[in-house]
Amino acid sequence: MEALFGHPILQSLLAGILSWISVSLGASAIFLRREFSRLAMDCMLGAAGGMMLGAAFLALKNHLIKLLFYIILPSTICMISSAF
Repeated sequence: MEALFGHPILQSLLAGILSWISVSLGASAIFLRREFSRLAMDCMLGAAGGMMLGAAFLALKNHLIKLLFYIILPSTICMISSAF
C-alpha cells in the first residue's frame, strides 16, 4: 500500500480530487438556501479570508526558510563571532 500512495502522480491526483470535493461541498451551501443572515455571511467571509491568509503564509514559508538559513543565520553568526 505504501508503494501505491508513495507515487507522486497519484498523490497529486488524490490531493486534487480532495480539493475539488471540499470546494464543491462548500459552494453547494449557496444552492441550499435562498437567503443568508448577516451573521452567516460574516462567518463565511471570515472563513474564506482565513483560508486565503493561511494559503499565503504557507506559500511564503519556503522562501522564509531559505532566507533564514542562507542569509540571516550566516550573517548573524559572522557578526557575533567578529565581536569576540
